[in-house]
Amino acid sequence: AQQSAVHLSVRGGSGTGGGGLDRVRPRVIELLGTESGLPYESVRSACQDAFGAVWVTTQNGLLACWKSNVWITAAMEANWPVAHFSCVTADRHGGVWIGSRDHGLYHLNDDHLEHLTPQDGLVSNDIRSLLASSSGDLLIASDSPSRLQRLRDGKLQKLELPCQTRSL
Repeated sequence: AQQSAVHLSVRGGSGTGGGGLDRVRPRVIELLGTESGLPYESVRSACQDAFGAVWVTTQNGLLACWKSNVWITAAMEANWPVAHFSCVTADRHGGVWIGSRDHGLYHLNDDHLEHLTPQDGLVSNDIRSLLASSSGDLLIASDSPSRLQRLRDGKLQKLELPCQTRSL
């Protein structure tokens, strides 16, 4: 299904005194669902990597990638771990970080898959959400226990949360 949208870009203040309307151009938004090969209708997390591929995790724990107009489900590919994937984010170096509900954190970069667990310093194998910052840091929110960590320059650091925080 395609829907039309109008993109408005405004510069400066309001009105036409030095700012005003820059341009109007139509854009198309395409909704991709199970009819396009998405392995599950409900998407939990999504990102686009530096090469234009769209990565999603689904409500039922699948990881899929939209590349060359085809959905590829990671669990169906060779050498992918069997995990309940929960979240995904792309970093500025072209890598994709993938959190799981039961097996920690994965980093895919140049077809190399790295795996981080509590043995590597994660506080939990239960990753709730991820955020790759523009500075290069990776923020990792975990459940069981609720904690926030930052991966900076290859080192995991625990960040303090307010004591009344129950869930991230």
